[in-house]
Amino acid sequence: MYFPYLRGKQYELIALRELTPILIQNNIIPIIEPVKANINGLVKAIENYKEPQNGLIIIINPSVGDWSNQHTKLIENLNSISRRQPLTSTLPPIYYGILLNEIMDIPNITELVKNSQDHRIAFLHNGFKYKDEIIDLISELNDTTNEVKFNIFFDDKQRTLYRKSFAKLEIARVIIKNSFTVQKNALYPIEEFFSELHAVYSSELGMNGFGDFQIVGDQYSEKGGPAYAVAIHLTYISEDEEMFVMHFKSNDNSTSRDPGGKFFQALEKLIDFDLSNPSILYQSTGLNEFKKLHREKHFPGLGVVKKLSIIHHIELINNYLQES
Repeated sequence: MYFPYLRGKQYELIALRELTPILIQNNIIPIIEPVKANINGLVKAIENYKEPQNGLIIIINPSVGDWSNQHTKLIENLNSISRRQPLTSTLPPIYYGILLNEIMDIPNITELVKNSQDHRIAFLHNGFKYKDEIIDLISELNDTTNEVKFNIFFDDKQRTLYRKSFAKLEIARVIIKNSFTVQKNALYPIEEFFSELHAVYSSELGMNGFGDFQIVGDQYSEKGGPAYAVAIHLTYISEDEEMFVMHFKSNDNSTSRDPGGKFFQALEKLIDFDLSNPSILYQSTGLNEFKKLHREKHFPGLGVVKKLSIIHHIELINNYLQES
């Protein structure tokens, strides 16, 4: 199973909605951390699911963004979505995700679970210290309606022995890794290694699933700075099953003027590469949209560029899992 971690920004949620026909057919369970006070986009993403096979994990105690200090209010809003009629019969399973970071303790967690009504739980271990206590709590919760369905571990925050301790619970274990290094667009190399987690999460790490932050990275910022250079980030999987990311960059990077012109400089490099190497990039709907923009000579805005790269990445992994 693949667990893409998405912050609830506009174009990330739109990407999720546009991916729905693929997601509902396969083992992909998105994780959404709401960051914007206006949750209309989140509501649309939830309601856009027409089949209940996989579901969504929604973080109820975000660590960043507008909801980082308003957990109770967020839970109330999410509970109201779940109670809506006639949508209830068609909504996917909504798992409430609880971030277990360094400042969390068992009383905090118990209070969040109490406010979660009858939703099933996913614990996201992100630097949590009280291993034995949380294992005991999970055992207790699994005799209630707040059954714990997933233990999700941030690779850089929870060590191997900590993760291994949860195997005895016979609950799906997932590992999430940030594989994308954020820097100024002009500084990206043409190509760099991205990840091998998709190929080793089960056989080497003993996990039931894996996740990542796509081509966005785990750093959160309210707004991006001015784009002195425009870059299109597209991942691909090599014949050796390693994943790499290519950075197609504009030539001009001295000022922030003319982002549309810079986009077409980057897009031209992408198109030329794909024509010269037709077997490397997965022909996703995201990539096909880039080709359409090139044919129509249309600049859709940098948010759409990020959206299409996210779609391409998730479709790439979906295709890999299907073929595997």
